Amino acid sequence: YNYPNDPDIFSWQGSIEQNLLKNNNLMRRYGGEKPIWLTEYGWPSGSYSHAVSEELQAAYLVRMFTMGAAYGIDKIFWYDFQNDGTDISNKEHNFGIIKNKDDENPNVVKPAYEALTSFSSILSGWVYIKEYRPAKDLRAYHFYSEREKKDVAIMYSVKADADINLLGNTSLMSAYDMYGNEIVPGCLSKEPIYLVGENF
Repeated sequence: YNYPNDPDIFSWQGSIEQNLLKNNNLMRRYGGEKPIWLTEYGWPSGSYSHAVSEELQAAYLVRMFTMGAAYGIDKIFWYDFQNDGTDISNKEHNFGIIKNKDDENPNVVKPAYEALTSFSSILSGWVYIKEYRPAKDLRAYHFYSEREKKDVAIMYSVKADADINLLGNTSLMSAYDMYGNEIVPGCLSKEPIYLVGENF
């Protein structure tokens, strides 16, 4: 768990990135890599003191799954699928990506569900190429699809919003927010965006 910190921030346990690199290096030193499963990761929404907004929960999910894809994680199990209750001040009631069956709006999807659906759709069949850090708090993960003959970059800012200028032939690029809606990119925030195109 990196909660209550965000996925890219160091906690007393280290950052997710730091721990994944450490595990991969340890396996290489002792005979080769093996599949890694992250069996419980999540951030609760709600009004609890360390909760995040539903939108930030969605952003953290995409960022966590992006790092997993980049660092060779075989499976990630999100905690959990459905909210365990309806009390927004209770941390344990709000880790889900859909609302509780007893909620005022039962079983309604939260933004994290929509973001996971978009991530799974956009990144299906893509191969990780490289991570870029154009500035200290900016992240860009480059993937490539042999089938589509296209590149995709998943980009975000760890902290403050940051303006971006895209280089290259932008007419060959399409940008999408973390829910898969087409956008005109102007700045990076904590919410990842997808840039899809050719020859990044």
